[in-house]
Amino acid sequence: MAEVDGKHLISYGAWRQALSQNKKTIAVGVLAVVFLGGLLLVSADYYPVALVNSSTIGARRFWRNFRAASVYHGNLQKVYGADEKPLDDKAIQAGVLQELIERELVSAGAKVEAGSDMDYLVGRKLTKYDKNSGLQQAAGVVYGLSYADFRSDVLIPQAEEDVLAGRLYLRGEKLEDWLQDARRRASVVIFARGFAWDGEKVVLR
Repeated sequence: MAEVDGKHLISYGAWRQALSQNKKTIAVGVLAVVFLGGLLLVSADYYPVALVNSSTIGARRFWRNFRAASVYHGNLQKVYGADEKPLDDKAIQAGVLQELIERELVSAGAKVEAGSDMDYLVGRKLTKYDKNSGLQQAAGVVYGLSYADFRSDVLIPQAEEDVLAGRLYLRGEKLEDWLQDARRRASVVIFARGFAWDGEKVVLR
């Protein structure tokens, strides 16, 4: 029995020694995996650009909306020419960030107001939009978006805003007043370089 125990002790000791010798290798391996995973997330635009209360705004969504806004402003200039003041990329990006932050606030507010009816109310509005072939064409021509992206980035937020505005109207309140208060109360952290939140809006820094 003692001999067996001795063998077990030797085996366990050897295992501990091998583990100790390989700790650095294991640590380096883990760090390498984390680093490569981070690189993949960054290269695929999956990193967050802002945090709104407990919701994140991802880089992929931000850049897609920025490209759409750029296409839209470019089309305005083609139509109105000198009457439409050109905007630089930073100004457009700030506007897009502001819009995305407000959409998060409106979405959260609509869910609170509508409760379990939220999915039904939004779905009913989307059904109308999906039947409109003109919208599908406009998504590509005006914004340079596929209809799927236009639906998620424009139509769903608009439907949520309509739901919230309707609930507020029934209480004699205005969406503009609600949103102003929501912006002031919100916890917003912007990770995108060159931008900051001043308590109510996105500003350049």
